[in-house]
Amino acid sequence: MINSVFILNDLGHVIAEKHWRGLISRNICDALWDAVTHAENVLDVPPIIEAHTGQHHLFNVVHFVTKPQDSALNKSMTEMNVKRQATVSRAQAAKLQKVFFVAVAATDVNVMVPLEFLHRMVDVFEDYFGVGFGEPDLQDEFARMYLLMEEMADNGDPSCTEAAILRTFVPAPHMFGALGEQLSVTKEVTTAASENSMSSISGGGANVISVPWRRSGIKYTANEFFLDIVEDVDCIVEPNGNLVTAAVAGNIYANCKLSGMPDLTLNFVNPGLLDDVSLHPSVRVFRWEKNRIISFVPPDGRFKLMSYRVRGNGVIPPVNIRPNIKFEQNAGTITGKVDVSVAPRHFPTAKSVVEELVVTIPLPKTVTGVVLTTTAGSFEYDSKLKVVVWTIGKWNTQFTQVGISGTVTLAPGIPPPESTPRPAPRDKNKTRKVDYCIIA
Repeated sequence: MINSVFILNDLGHVIAEKHWRGLISRNICDALWDAVTHAENVLDVPPIIEAHTGQHHLFNVVHFVTKPQDSALNKSMTEMNVKRQATVSRAQAAKLQKVFFVAVAATDVNVMVPLEFLHRMVDVFEDYFGVGFGEPDLQDEFARMYLLMEEMADNGDPSCTEAAILRTFVPAPHMFGALGEQLSVTKEVTTAASENSMSSISGGGANVISVPWRRSGIKYTANEFFLDIVEDVDCIVEPNGNLVTAAVAGNIYANCKLSGMPDLTLNFVNPGLLDDVSLHPSVRVFRWEKNRIISFVPPDGRFKLMSYRVRGNGVIPPVNIRPNIKFEQNAGTITGKVDVSVAPRHFPTAKSVVEELVVTIPLPKTVTGVVLTTTAGSFEYDSKLKVVVWTIGKWNTQFTQVGISGTVTLAPGIPPPESTPRPAPRDKNKTRKVDYCIIA
């Protein structure tokens, strides 16, 4: 299925490589690097590229190095998951360091298998080496990284891609155990896994794992189950505040700290709004298709339970945006006045908090200078993309109307562009409500 996997840094140098079906030269990655160097932004690189040999395809996934600035010991699981899955904008993608995961496969392969395998590999590496891991983390854990790649595929066919099961064969680094759990809990889980392995060997399969994504005999002193609902709201707003288009891309992340083999049921208040649903392998698909209920035996630890989209009239942005951008020409000089205000559409509560609110304002390609001030947050101007990224920050119960205003200068000799381009707001909001969760 998969011939080889290469891991590259943002300079195109190979960090590690793993071959299952014959040795393949590193030069096969030249096709990918040609696409990266010619692309205006790394997000424009296609996920599937034909190799120069014509006999293989290169499947690639880009991981952005976004190490948390604060110690993970002082962060809750909700904050870690939100930061872990934060959407990377085009301006941020040009500045962040990157790690490329490349899978080499034959031309007749199912294209979704190598891509999904690479995404699972990134998830496993984040569980082992920390959120937003980088090249130094992989070099420090070089042997462990190779052990993981060896266990995740058998002769190029994906086999074990669940971090909870991989920890049975490949122990996690000591620092990882302190990121989300108490040290005592980690010792209990490790001890239970060791006991299960020994009893299975000596007892002739007495303790058989009933599901491939969860070990048997897991024990916790405090049984807990956490859900994080992270949504990206993308919309285009007219100058009068009316919506042109709107869509929501949501992910539900779970952190399971339950003993034994729990069977969970999760129900939504209005599941009819959810579209393009993608479920974790542990979810019983027939129950979702029949009753729109999420029924599953969860893996141990952190995992993505499901992803979905919401389109059309079901999308109501939590903020009102009033853009006002006008261009004037005086004595051959074209200047523009920018005034964009953001106000809450409804007042948030303690349980409904926007973790980060970002407004992207595209400007004409002829802009040569920008002078702006904000009443809240900070902004960055990308001179190459001609985009202003205004990061307002966290929206809590004290959030009021804020704005950004100033002037822009355009190159002379060119007619002034159309006034009031449409800004696109994007926020990571937790708005989907869970009606109940049954633990059996």
